[in-house]
Amino acid sequence: MVKLPKDVVEVFHDPEVIKTLCTVNEEGIPHSVYKWSFDALDNETLAFMELLETSHTYKNMLKHHWANKMVSVDVISTERNIFYQIKGEPFRFVREGPIWDQFLKRVWAKTPDADPAGVWVIRVKEVINQNYEIRRAQEEERVINQRTWRRIVGARP
Repeated sequence: MVKLPKDVVEVFHDPEVIKTLCTVNEEGIPHSVYKWSFDALDNETLAFMELLETSHTYKNMLKHHWANKMVSVDVISTERNIFYQIKGEPFRFVREGPIWDQFLKRVWAKTPDADPAGVWVIRVKEVINQNYEIRRAQEEERVINQRTWRRIVGARP
């Protein structure tokens, strides 16, 4: 099973870090949304609380769950130089129990009038470090003469 690096798990615990979810509808049109409630339950599992049962996200997540399709999660911390894309499979929707209680407490602390739909739990399937230096090195290794052919001429600061 794919595991999240320790520093990525720690970043997910930070409520100020940017976390987005991308799903697609039945026509294949992407839907991307900021989800501040995202957290890592462990190094193999992510979760977020869906606040609106009638939202595009909720409908798309149901369809992804039923069809065993993956979703994409981005976590971005410029302060820590962490830029990751995580692909995963929604496998559970929680409306009671310890996970529900944990997320509900957090959501009500920030949005007391919320009546959340539930907590989506996502099993991590792929982890991609999107840091520019790392991605560039990977592409240079993958594509022969990448640096030679793609070098842009011009004055650089």
